[in-house]
Amino acid sequence: SSGGHWEMSEKFLADGSGERWRFDEVFGPRASNWDLYERSVQHVIDAFCEGATCTIFACGPRASGKTFTMQGDNSHSPGLVQLAAAQIWEQQQPKSRQLLQVSYLEVAD
Repeated sequence: SSGGHWEMSEKFLADGSGERWRFDEVFGPRASNWDLYERSVQHVIDAFCEGATCTIFACGPRASGKTFTMQGDNSHSPGLVQLAAAQIWEQQQPKSRQLLQVSYLEVAD
């Protein structure tokens, strides 16, 4: 669309041309990192701990909160990376020795 009216309705985004995009989750400005983790990431980490290959990906325009969401502020609001690491540690500790490979990458322009 070349500008114009955008409308958000539940988990769909529509532009004026009639195109619609569906999202798994939509979070408002008051959602915490924990809210996002609990609803969108926790089940992915469960699958990872069972052996699945998983990706958590944050995408958006500059200054939209991607780094804060992934890294948190380390004092009051941990990011998805810290929450995921804690969950992985909790779920793997009682099990036998295992190798877990985790990567964290931030790409900036």
